[in-house]
Amino acid sequence: PDLQAAPPMIAYFDEASVNEAGRPAPARAVRFYLATTDAGSLSAVMVAADSARRHVPENGSTLFRRYKAMNGSRTTLDRLDEPTAQQVVVHATYKGSPTWSMDCPEPVLARMLVLHECNGIGLAVMRMADGTNTFQLIPVKISMGKARAVGTYEDRVLSEPCPNFCADPPELYLHRRN
Repeated sequence: PDLQAAPPMIAYFDEASVNEAGRPAPARAVRFYLATTDAGSLSAVMVAADSARRHVPENGSTLFRRYKAMNGSRTTLDRLDEPTAQQVVVHATYKGSPTWSMDCPEPVLARMLVLHECNGIGLAVMRMADGTNTFQLIPVKISMGKARAVGTYEDRVLSEPCPNFCADPPELYLHRRN
């Protein structure tokens, strides 16, 4: 397939940032949330999640990373505390649909990041057959402040989004809390 025809991506996370997010023990996955920037544009936030689907603290507090920009072969991220992350997630909407999240197991991300030329992950919004939105994670090469898809279509990851497909307690997710 022609990977230059990859869907538009709303956020990127370079390999070092993804690895850092998935590193704190006992992280088993990285959770991605639809979010907004300070200017109100769409972005995404990532955070480590454990096997019980709880956010994993780093050095005593939970750290959320929001995509801000690309710089050379790296991404610039805002580091957010939990109340700020919840605010930018809860206020995000996509074409009238409320925000969502998806979890990607750390081994799946690791397989993407070892692909030839891959040095990051791009997030594209995809509509599922039932009309709900989710993210497609796309392996990318970030260079000179731009990203292009690498690998094959089968290397991309599409997941069932939460809240539609999660039965866990609402307090485990920024967008499901009251």
